[in-house]
Amino acid sequence: MYQPMYELSTGAVRGVEALLRWSHPQRGIVLPSDFIPVLESTRLIVLG
Repeated sequence: MYQPMYELSTGAVRGVEALLRWSHPQRGIVLPSDFIPVLESTRLIVLG
């Protein structure tokens, strides 16, 4: 699912962000707060 990001001063859409969930076969739903730090520490993802 994507969520728009608005510029508050103009009301214009400036981008979108993805709302992620990982459906793991043994662990069930894994939240971004659990897997994003691992991706960042291994440089598989770079956030702003």
